[in-house]
Amino acid sequence: MVFLVTMVFLFTIVFLFTMVFLVTMVFLVTMVFLFTIVFLFTMVFLVTMVFLVTMVFLVTMVFLFTIVFLFTMVFLVTMLFLCRIHRADVEAEFSRQRRRVQKARDDWTKQDDLKQQMDDFLQEVELSVQDVDTDLQTLSSVSDHGSIIITG
Repeated sequence: MVFLVTMVFLFTIVFLFTMVFLVTMVFLVTMVFLFTIVFLFTMVFLVTMVFLVTMVFLVTMVFLFTIVFLFTMVFLVTMLFLCRIHRADVEAEFSRQRRRVQKARDDWTKQDDLKQQMDDFLQEVELSVQDVDTDLQTLSSVSDHGSIIITG
């Protein structure tokens, strides 16, 4: 009987320890499994989120770069067009000013020619006046010596 009680007691203790051990191991394995699944899902979730955030960032950057590039191209083409218009205006104004300068030079040359002609005419008049003065002096000296009748 003692043997039987001892065996039952030992069996019970061994059984209890085994059950505690098994329950603990099952609990630990389950927890490890759950933590592993949670960890993997968390990592997959985090990697997915990082990937999605990165993709959103990249797509946003590409979109913004495209918009900035397009606006820059539109701005540059507009500036080029405006510069060409301005260049045409400047060239037209330059051409007008060149024609005005050429006309002023021509007028100046004409004035120089007219001045030269006027100087020549004045010299001729001066010579004529000197000739008339000489003739008058001659006539005056002749009239002092005798009478000369001048009939017209």
